[in-house]
Amino acid sequence: MKHFGLNLMIAAIWLLLQDHRPTFATFVIGYLIGYGLILLFREALDSREYTRRVTAVIAFAGVFLHAFAVASVGLLRVVLATPLSRLSPRFITYSVAGMKPYEIVILSYLINLTPGSSVVEISGDHQTLLLHILDTKDPDAVRDEIDHTLKRALLALTR
Repeated sequence: MKHFGLNLMIAAIWLLLQDHRPTFATFVIGYLIGYGLILLFREALDSREYTRRVTAVIAFAGVFLHAFAVASVGLLRVVLATPLSRLSPRFITYSVAGMKPYEIVILSYLINLTPGSSVVEISGDHQTLLLHILDTKDPDAVRDEIDHTLKRALLALTR
């Protein structure tokens, strides 16, 4: 937490050193400069955990935005080019065994935000999600995609 405060202080100093009206973009640039300095001196500042978490947040955002874009294009293709007779909607289960309750909730939100998929139910024992997928011929491919994108990025962020 002290490294986050240091990073915010560097960003504020950067903002105050500018000769033009302060903007959010200037603050973000100052934050990135502060992060770069903290990353550069992470051994001396003992900020390895902070830099790992910030990097994980950035990677998480990138992974989610990529998954969102790919799912949006796929949904667009399904809606515009797939006849109803060839559509394969189905319910599948997805194991969340070993995940903490808040990780399950966040993963559920991420799946719901991804076009073409939604979480219908979380099992009573919090070990399985019931998902509705708009169009899939291979449920295992959907599970693998969630494992290798959303779940991996989420666990890198939370653990």
